[in-house]
Amino acid sequence: MTVDARGVESYADLLATFQPRPIRSEREATHITSLIDTLTDLPQLSEGQREFVGLVGQLLHDWDAEHEEPIEVSPQEIVRSLLEDNGLRQVDLVGPVFPSSPAVSDFLASRRPLSYERVRKLAAFFHVSPAVFYPARGVITHRSEQGYAVEIGREHDPRT
Repeated sequence: MTVDARGVESYADLLATFQPRPIRSEREATHITSLIDTLTDLPQLSEGQREFVGLVGQLLHDWDAEHEEPIEVSPQEIVRSLLEDNGLRQVDLVGPVFPSSPAVSDFLASRRPLSYERVRKLAAFFHVSPAVFYPARGVITHRSEQGYAVEIGREHDPRT
């Protein structure tokens, strides 16, 4: 028998009905995702439903953090993604970041590495942390609208 979460409003009843616990499998993660979707699709959530979504959302977050493989991307892929996400073209980087169009092309074709100064300018131009452009070492994964994942590491110290 499947219980419809939309009809259960109190936090205690949701806990008793669904008995949430740490997620141990992909199947359980899919079930929790479906449960969260069902509740968040309601026009208005009760206080108990909001609290319950917060709890199972944290369980799902913990599962994802342990089981999701980060996607490693190059600085070139990151810049291409940021350009696309912001509706910009390569030529928009000429001046604020790169001295010329060939310099942008050389970087995007992996013929020219990024200098620390260029990283600083890219970070300022796109309003992101400079860590975005360094090899990933961190724990935060950001997904762009196009589905690219950018793993953001700790701030990189150029002196190390």
